[in-house]
Amino acid sequence: MNRPPEPVPLHVHFMRRPGAGPDPVPLILSHGWPWTFWHWSKVVDALADPAAYGGDPAESFDVIVPSLPGFGFSTPLTARPDMISGRSPTSGTS
Repeated sequence: MNRPPEPVPLHVHFMRRPGAGPDPVPLILSHGWPWTFWHWSKVVDALADPAAYGGDPAESFDVIVPSLPGFGFSTPLTARPDMISGRSPTSGTS
């Protein structure tokens, strides 16, 4: 019988900037490989507090930027060697 795998505890690092407007909309920004959460750092403040940049405070977002597993400060997926950053699934080297 097919069963889903048991969940594995995983530490996921994230950066969060609460929205400054009256009713901020949740927004998740995700990075791709080989980048990290830090590449979003230049736009997070403007999205969370548009009034500080001349925008409408009603258009604010509650911004969350997670680090993909194995990147930034998140725990790597040890059960998936093909998902560990810096390793090629075909050669096994960086």
